Amino acid sequence: MAALDIIDPMIRGGAIALFALWIAILVRDHRAVLSARVAIAMNVAIIAYLLARLFRPHGAALFPYVLSDALSVMVPALCWLFARLWFDDRQRIGRRSWLLVLAFGALPLIQVALIAATGRFSWEIWGVVRIGMFAFAVAGMWIAWRGRANDLIEARRGFRLGVVGAIGGFILLVTF
Repeated sequence: MAALDIIDPMIRGGAIALFALWIAILVRDHRAVLSARVAIAMNVAIIAYLLARLFRPHGAALFPYVLSDALSVMVPALCWLFARLWFDDRQRIGRRSWLLVLAFGALPLIQVALIAATGRFSWEIWGVVRIGMFAFAVAGMWIAWRGRANDLIEARRGFRLGVVGAIGGFILLVTF
């Protein structure tokens, strides 16, 4: 057994624990704030991404793998919403943005239904999802970047490039 086979589950477990702690803090202290609720949803999707690799995509574990993978592709869209809520002083998301995220979220659900009904994986849906993931990640990073010079809140200015840059960069890495 390679060292990575031993270390990988430990790293994933630690990351899951940290995201679960972040979720607990957000629920405890900020559950009424829309940006916190979007961050909670984003963290749940990130946890699904971390869990998806632990499921082996064969046999009885196929469906849990497909479900967690389908949920994990929502990370870029939720990151985009989070960036918009956190870095826009209006802290409001319009109907078109919510509809865009809902339409994007329907794609993995269609893929799961297709796999459950026919056992067939659609490469076309997969391609559209990957393009959407890339677009949402770049858009979220752009939102964080474009207003940094005018941001008067010092803590938020550092947060812009740190968290959103790290999450956006990782999303781009995973997408490719």
